[in-house]
Amino acid sequence: MKKVLPQSPPPQMALFEGKFKDLFVPDDGSQHLANFLKSCTAEMVMALQAMGKINVNQLAKEDLVKAGEEDYG
Repeated sequence: MKKVLPQSPPPQMALFEGKFKDLFVPDDGSQHLANFLKSCTAEMVMALQAMGKINVNQLAKEDLVKAGEEDYG
């Protein structure tokens, strides 16, 4: 396997001493990491928008914890 799937990378690809380490291309790896971090940022922006927030500093503990059934009356 030469390519890593974003959802479930093979353990050998993630390990420094994995048997596929000779197939790792640093430039490609750095671009894939940049893409991953950009997608994480985009997902956080969408989550903030869904909660009606415009800034991560507006998040409160209550926004990050699921309310229990007793909170719905």
